[in-house]
Amino acid sequence: MSLILQLLENRTKASRGEIEMVETLEELKELNKRKVVVNFDDMLHRYDEERESEAALEAAAEAAAELEDEQLIKYVLLLLELDNVLTFYRHACSVCFVYNRLLTVVT
Repeated sequence: MSLILQLLENRTKASRGEIEMVETLEELKELNKRKVVVNFDDMLHRYDEERESEAALEAAAEAAAELEDEQLIKYVLLLLELDNVLTFYRHACSVCFVYNRLLTVVT
C-alpha cells in the first residue's frame, strides 16, 4: 500500500510542477503583451499602401463609369441617326405614294 501512496504522492508533485509551469508561462505571456513594441514606420507604410490601393480602385471605377457613359452616348447617337434615316424613308415613301397617285390621276 505504501508503494501506491508513494506513486500518488509523486504524481501529485508532478501535477503541481506542471501547474506551476503553466502559471509561469501565462505570466510570461502577460509580460510579453505589455512589452509590445509598435513599429510606427511599418504601420504608416501599411496605411500608405492601403490609401494607394483605395485610390487605384476609385480611379478604375471612375474609368469604367466614364467608358460606360461614352458607350451610352454612342448608343443614343446611333438611335437618333437610325430614327433620322427611318423618318427620311417614311417621308420618301409618302412622296412616292403621292407622286404615283398624281400619275394615275393625270393619265
